[in-house]
Amino acid sequence: MFLPVFLVELKAQSQRSRSVVGWGESLLGLNQMPPLPAGTTANDIDALASGELVNAVGLRSGISGYSGPRIIVSGASILTGDAAGKVFWGTGTSDFTTWNDVVVRSGALVPDRVSFGFLHAAVILTDGKMGFVGDRQGSYFPATPAAGDLVAVATSATHALGVRANGSVVGVGGVNFFGENTIPLGLSGVQGVAAGEYFSAAVLDNGQVVVWGTDANGVLQIPVTATNVVSIKAGATHLVALRADGTVIAWGNAADGRTSVPAGLNRVIKIAVGRAHAVALRDDGTVVAWGYNGSGQASIPSGLINVIDIAAGGNHSLALVSREKPTLNAVSASIAGVSFNLAGGYAEKGRVVRLTASVAGGAPPVQYRWRKNGALVAGATNAILDITVGPSEGNSISMDVEAINTFGADSESVAVKVGSSPSDLAIQVGRVTGGAGQNIAIGGYWDPTGTFTAMGRGSDGSFLTSTATGTSIIEVRAKGNPAPDLWVYDADSMQTIFGSVPGNLFGSSLAGASSVVQGVRYAYGKSIPSSEGVHRYVVIVGNSLGRLTNTFSVSMHSAAVPPPIVANFPNIAGLNGATLPTGQPVGYLGIHARGG
Repeated sequence: MFLPVFLVELKAQSQRSRSVVGWGESLLGLNQMPPLPAGTTANDIDALASGELVNAVGLRSGISGYSGPRIIVSGASILTGDAAGKVFWGTGTSDFTTWNDVVVRSGALVPDRVSFGFLHAAVILTDGKMGFVGDRQGSYFPATPAAGDLVAVATSATHALGVRANGSVVGVGGVNFFGENTIPLGLSGVQGVAAGEYFSAAVLDNGQVVVWGTDANGVLQIPVTATNVVSIKAGATHLVALRADGTVIAWGNAADGRTSVPAGLNRVIKIAVGRAHAVALRDDGTVVAWGYNGSGQASIPSGLINVIDIAAGGNHSLALVSREKPTLNAVSASIAGVSFNLAGGYAEKGRVVRLTASVAGGAPPVQYRWRKNGALVAGATNAILDITVGPSEGNSISMDVEAINTFGADSESVAVKVGSSPSDLAIQVGRVTGGAGQNIAIGGYWDPTGTFTAMGRGSDGSFLTSTATGTSIIEVRAKGNPAPDLWVYDADSMQTIFGSVPGNLFGSSLAGASSVVQGVRYAYGKSIPSSEGVHRYVVIVGNSLGRLTNTFSVSMHSAAVPPPIVANFPNIAGLNGATLPTGQPVGYLGIHARGG
């Protein structure tokens, strides 16, 4: 029988209030919480597990004054380990591990690193190999660690399975009477495994189920409804699977109703399976059970609510009850099914952003309440909320979520930054005289006498400037959020005119971009050449949401023979006559940023 431990490290609670409820077989105290070591209480329990004749609880990290094992096992003494949590996997006196070495990684309890069978357990040792503690049942389970690079194990009375980090599976132990340890050729992408008596099962990352071994009880006859499966568990002679939509299916040996899933069962978040019975935890904190009930293991205690974890042994069941307010995790986001970074990403107008809240601990049922820009979102009571970025949104949408249960509430706030791809690209060309500390002129130039001469466009549409006195500059305006970056190229050579690495896309941000013209000017080294003739250029503005390209040309001419002006440029308020920053080289790119 496969009864893996699913240990979930819960977010620290400000105040814990927990208890364990057990029912079914009373032998060895199996229908009770394991006796806890001094310095710990039920409030410290994070998870439950069971085997045929064993129970286990996982303890949280950081218990004040306690440094003992994080997993406490009770039942058959061959599995409980000593006071330090030491258990032997081999035949020598040095062939031992500790429960902490098995299940604790970086301070957290890790799922699936131990699976309890009849009077034994399969564990992943520190070197990634599979070992067996307790009664190895003679030659069924080897004393020498097997395989390697394992991330999950499952065991029954007849054999064991291991899942490697690459999604492949290995079979260990047993006599392989029915090919239960003969892994199907090409099996890959495995997310979880289950081991029954002489049969094996795996759930793949695409939600499909694969079963092999004996079909004496029909376990190889996979139902057509076994799709989108996220978890699979095995009893002695049957299988139970949890689907992504919260429904449950079961098949195999139908005796005692073990495959008779209660009609209408939905919203299930976890399943646990004993020898011939099953237990399901729903998202509202209630528990449902079915199958063999000879010891009362399928009879849910009256009034059992607020359950956050379950376990099923041979003929007994356990539930972890919480009386705590919820604690919200950080809100996550996605757009069109792709993860969206709330901290650094920008959502374009018209996009639908999915926000997902989740809680760490806290008694179910939990309800949610969402607010957008301070206003309550009508009907938004679920953990998931879709918001459409409207055309009139500002630069950011403020979202707040509350998680509420009988014992209190918690809240989180996030901001969805609203972005736009570059638009309204505008270019103007002017002159700058002298150098640092001198005046800048858009649409003209200042001569040494202080006289301003307006420039304009020629009949060919090119900008008209003079080679005399000063350096040509351009003014680029564009909308965009985040503020677009700017690249300017020589159209003939495609070499970068403004940038530090010629020929590469390198630019400077149009910083300060907003929906209002701010009159902010930024100066950068390098300038348009002042030699006579027509110079053609390409301007690209781009941000994380898109790019926009335009071209312009500049006619450089002798100051003594100015060409006719077809259209003058209007002066840009706040720029004509502005002072260049001191300490800068002669020649600047003037950027006047406007964006949305």
